[in-house]
Amino acid sequence: MTRMTRFAWGPWLVALAMAACENVPVDGPPVVGRSLAALQTAESCDDVLAMLKQKTVADMEALLDQQVEWLLGADPYYGCWAYEDGNGMPVPGATQGGGGRDKASEYSTTNTQEKGVDEADFMKNDAEFIYVLTADGNDGDGKPIGSLQILDAWPAEQTQRIARFPIEGSPTAMYVSGDRAVVYSGLGALNPGGYDDYGPMYYYGNVNTYPGGGLCTYGYDCEFTGDGQRLKITVLELSKDRTQATLLREIEFSGSYLNSRRIDGIVHSVVVFPEMTLPGVSYWPAELEEYRWWCGGELPFTDAQIVAMFEELKDANRAIIEAADIGDFLPSIEDTRYVGGEPIVESGLLGDCDGFYLSQAGDGSAFLSLVSFDLGKQGPIGVSTIVGKPGAVYATPGSFYVAERHYQWEMQGRGWYFAEGEEATEATTVHKFRINDGEAESVYVGSGA
Repeated sequence: MTRMTRFAWGPWLVALAMAACENVPVDGPPVVGRSLAALQTAESCDDVLAMLKQKTVADMEALLDQQVEWLLGADPYYGCWAYEDGNGMPVPGATQGGGGRDKASEYSTTNTQEKGVDEADFMKNDAEFIYVLTADGNDGDGKPIGSLQILDAWPAEQTQRIARFPIEGSPTAMYVSGDRAVVYSGLGALNPGGYDDYGPMYYYGNVNTYPGGGLCTYGYDCEFTGDGQRLKITVLELSKDRTQATLLREIEFSGSYLNSRRIDGIVHSVVVFPEMTLPGVSYWPAELEEYRWWCGGELPFTDAQIVAMFEELKDANRAIIEAADIGDFLPSIEDTRYVGGEPIVESGLLGDCDGFYLSQAGDGSAFLSLVSFDLGKQGPIGVSTIVGKPGAVYATPGSFYVAERHYQWEMQGRGWYFAEGEEATEATTVHKFRINDGEAESVYVGSGA
C-alpha cells in the first residue's frame, strides 16, 4: 500500500535520540548543549506569554532593521527590497452489504516503521474491506469536500463499493481500528493573519512563521511546517457490515496536520500552529507606503528621516505587543463529541497553558501540539505543546520523539549546542515524550542535541 510521506529515521538515529533524551553519555554536545536543548515546563500562562512577547518583539525589530537596510540600498544584491507577495453526517451511499462472510486469509497493511505503531494512510484494508479516501471537488460555496469510500473486497473477484460517507474538507489520511475510523481532512488554506503587510512570513525565509506549504517528505529539502491546511479530525463508528456510520467526534484546529500515530486504541496527532501576527502590528511605515516596491533611485527623505520612521514604528509595535494577552497568541482547538446524537462542544482547550513546554533556543515561537484521544471512549483529549519550532516526529509503542532543526545564526546571544562553534553551524534537538499504555496523554521526559 502507498506509504504516507514521513521523516526517514534510521535505527541508529532512534538509538542516539533515546540515549540523548535520557542523558546517557554519548558522543554529542557538551553538558551546556544538553541543558540548552532541554524544554522548560511552563508554570503558568504568564511564562508562555513572556516568552512569546520577547520573541515577537525581537522578530519585529529584526525585520524592520532588515527592511531599512534594503530600502536605503545597503545591500544592492537584492535590488528591490520586497518579495511578491458541513458538519452534518452522512447518509450511506449504497445499500448492498455482505451477510455471513468469509475472510481473506492474508492481506497487506500500511508499511510501518515500528511494530505495533500504525501510521496514517489514504487507503486501509482488512480481511474483508478496503477503505479509500477521495477528494470530490468543491461544494457550492467553493469549499473542498471529500469522502470515505468502502469496498467489499472479498471474494476479490466480486469487489464492489458498498458505502460512501461524506467528509468535510479534503481528506488526506486515516486510520481504521475495529469499528472505528479516524479521518484527517484539510478545511482550506491556513492564514494566521497579518501577512498582507509583509510581516514575519518573509523574515529571512523563517519557516517558523510560514503557515505551511505541503507535507515534508524526508526533511532534506524542506522544513516540517505542516500541510498548510486548517485541520479537522472526524471519528466515525462503522457498522459491522460497513454500510452505515455514526458520527462520534469532530476536532477542529487553527493549525495544520504534521503527522500522527495509532497505538492500539489511542490516536496521537501532531499539529503545527504557526506563529501569530498580532492585529495592528505593522512592518512598513504609512509615510512610505508608495515606496513599498521601491527599486532604487532618489527618495524624498533623508536616511535619518527614514530610520526615524522605522524607529517610531518599532515603538508603536512594541506597545501593541506588550498590551497583548495570552488569548491573542494561543491557537484554538474545538472538540465536539456526539453523545446520543447530541453535540457536546468544548473549546479553549489550551487556555490554561497546562502541558506547555518552552524551548530555550529562542529561535521559534510556533506551537507544536501532540493531541491524543481514545478511540473507544468519549473522554477528553490530552494535549502536550512545545512552544518553539516544528519538527520531524517518530514514535515507538511507549515514546514519542520530536526532532527540531536549529541554525547557529538564529541563536546569537543564547549560546550554542556544540563547543566547536563555527565548525558546527547546524544542530538538531530531540525531545522525548512518554506515552502511557492505554492512556490518552503524553509526558515530557527529556531532550538531547
